[in-house]
Amino acid sequence: MFHALLVGVYVDDLVITGTKDAEVAAFKEEMKATFQMSDLGPLSLYLGSSYVSRFMQRPTTEHQQAVKRIIRYIAGTLDHGLYYPRCPGEAHLVGYSDSDHGGDIDTSKSSGILFFLGKCLVSWQSVKQQVVALSSCEAEYIAASTASTQAMWLARLLGDLLGRH
Repeated sequence: MFHALLVGVYVDDLVITGTKDAEVAAFKEEMKATFQMSDLGPLSLYLGSSYVSRFMQRPTTEHQQAVKRIIRYIAGTLDHGLYYPRCPGEAHLVGYSDSDHGGDIDTSKSSGILFFLGKCLVSWQSVKQQVVALSSCEAEYIAASTASTQAMWLARLLGDLLGRH
């Protein structure tokens, strides 16, 4: 039988779930013994839920259809996951950014960023840019600037984890 423990991290919050309650409880106890933390109980609100959460106050039929598509996608991908094999030698951090100038019909400010450590995806985000770009070139520059900031943070984090400063 397949067993899984999933930990979602958002800033300083953890969302912990798994196929065995005992494994989830043991993980929580280990985390409490290592870090100062509190258990807020079952998840009742998660602000990271994709793009549609922006429209919770006044959802339209289109938003409800989008939520249904998201739920169908999740239901159809329960067997999927990310695989992180050991990287032989030293893995390099590689990042990509892209911007969709004017593609977001609500704000015209969307971009995405991916970072790989070797062949393993370790960081990704789809963000709403802080400003509206006047050209596709400017939109790509903004996305690359955001990716550069993330790259510097990841490089420092890796340095800390590996004891390299």
